[in-house]
This record gives sequence, C-alpha cells and structure tokens, in this order.
Amino acid sequence: PLDRDAPTGQARWRLTVTATDGQYTASTDVLVNLKDVNDNAPVFPHDVIDAHVLENSMPGTTVAVVTAHDADDPHEGDNARLSYSLLKNVIDERSRLPMFTVDRQTGALRTAVCCLDREHTSSYGLVLAATDGGGLQGTCTVTVNIDDVNDVPPSFVRSHVDVLVPEHRQPSFQRSSSQGASPSNGASSSNGASSSNGASSSNEASSSPDVSSSDEVPSSIEVTLPKEALSSSAVLSSNREFPSRGLPSSKSRSNVSENFISTLVVTDPDTSNVFAYRVVPGSGHGWQLVEVAANTAGADLFSRVPLDFENPQHRAGLNFRVQVTDQGDMPWSSHPRASERSVTVTVQADTRDSLSL
Repeated sequence: PLDRDAPTGQARWRLTVTATDGQYTASTDVLVNLKDVNDNAPVFPHDVIDAHVLENSMPGTTVAVVTAHDADDPHEGDNARLSYSLLKNVIDERSRLPMFTVDRQTGALRTAVCCLDREHTSSYGLVLAATDGGGLQGTCTVTVNIDDVNDVPPSFVRSHVDVLVPEHRQPSFQRSSSQGASPSNGASSSNGASSSNGASSSNEASSSPDVSSSDEVPSSIEVTLPKEALSSSAVLSSNREFPSRGLPSSKSRSNVSENFISTLVVTDPDTSNVFAYRVVPGSGHGWQLVEVAANTAGADLFSRVPLDFENPQHRAGLNFRVQVTDQGDMPWSSHPRASERSVTVTVQADTRDSLSL
C-alpha cells in the first residue's frame, strides 16, 4: 500500500507514462498526490517525562508544556489536530478537586490547587493523552516532582533533657585569648564570626563540616568539630534531610571533648536547611558555662570548665535553654521561627573524693 506519511512515506509521486504504436512514441508526466488517511496516532517524545514545581506554588503555576507529534497531514481535515487531556489526575484530599489541569490546545500542565506540600507528598504521577481529530490517541506518564521550600521549622526530638554529669572532667581545649594567634583552619576570635572550614571561639560561632572528600556519603555521619568550634552558638549548613537518628554512638563520643554533656537531636523534613543553634543568654542558672557545637544530628553541648561538685555554683546544677533555627546565621531577633528545649544538668559527686578524705 502507498504511504504518504513520514518517515518512510511520500505524499507526491511523479510518474512518466509512455505510449507507442511501434513506430512513434509519446510520453507525459503524471503527478499523483496521495490523499491523507488518519492512520497515525499522536506520539510523545518520551514515554515518561519528569517535571518540577516548587511546593506552595499558587494555582495556575505552569509545571511543564508537554506536546506530541502526529505524522498525518495537518492540512487534511483534523487528522493531525491534537487536543490534550489528563487520563489520570490526582485528587486533593482536602478540597476533593483535581490537583492539575492541562491546556487542551497547548499541552501546558498547570497546578489547580494551593498549595502542594512536599513534606506530605514529594511527587505525583499523571497520565497525559493527546488525541487527534480522528480519535487516535497517544499517552505518556508525567512525574511531577515537588521541589522543596524551607517552610517547616526544625524541632528537637526530646521535649526536655535531664543529664547527670560526673564531676572532675578535664578540659580538652584551651580558650583562645585576645593576644593569641588565629587557628590555622580559618577560625577567629570574635563576637560573631563564621567560616566554611572552621568556627570562632566566641559567643557566636558557625561551622560547616566537609564530607566532599568521601566518594559516598554514609547514611549517618558523626562530625568531630575543631576544638575552636565550641561556643554558645553554632551553625551547620545542609542541603539534605536530617531525620532523627538517635544519640551518637559511644565510638563517636570517644572522639569529642571530655567536657561533653549531651547531644540534642534535631529533625526537619525540609531538604535545604541552614541550622543555627545557641544557648539562650540568661535562660537559667549556669547558662554561661555551656557551649554548643553543631553536628549532622543536632547540637553537642559542652561545659566550658570541668564541673566540680564541691563548687557551689556547679553543685546547684545547670538550667538553660537551647534554641535551633533553620534560617541560618542571622541575628536571632530576626529569626521568624525557632524551636527551643530546656536542659537540666546535675553534677554527680565523685565518690573517690569522699574516700580520700
């Protein structure tokens, strides 16, 4: 059968007709135009198409423009005139309305409800159809990926932290003096410094652990910060989720300061967080004796000095609050959202002291 459609067909044929009577010959060219028949269904460029849209986007936001091709003659009736529809949509649980629409003429896929929540559902599967004027149809699957917006505040896993700390722990680091040299890793001694490779020895410090040297990022990472990274506040940058993983293992704890008090584990379902921590100034008895360092699971708390049961201030215990935000290293009064937890530290007497008396 003759086929007029691409890629193998031909819409016009030129024939040469020759007549002869045995002595004389006559020839003429005949042009044959094939009339189109609707025998081609629309075809999408890919069977599965990935699309992206930010969560919390307003209704009518364009997700993608997906078009199909029909090999039939566009000038022959409606054989190649396409209309688009969604064979499979997603119904919003709250409004019971379809969550996406498609422009019948252009194939533009748009959101239909507000607001898509990545923390609830991170992607949706749709089936898009293109139908030509003769009723032939082609389909493809569109995966709509919801991209993260940092819209969920972080939270501490434990509502309150009670810690029993043995006395007479020895300090494992020296506080840098105003006359001392700056640490070689880029740390500084100031009231508000930050560094991608180090942190400051001050009332405010920040740090971003570097794990790029590893070929594969493990599912759980424990980071031992430089000694200078201990301070009343700390920052940790992250572009992925940090769900609750529990407290660090005893193996990882052996690498941190002997003045280690506890780890406050933080969870945040967002993927683009810049966590900042601090001990809230004036939040309770002994708050000024505590420093905080960021790790991938949350905040490590340390005492600035060895805790001594014979010291009345230490024996009375420490009571303070720790705050976390995912908005980064900015003035705490400007943070739109921050979570906090109360911490109580009880210093336990060393029985060897009483035995030696």
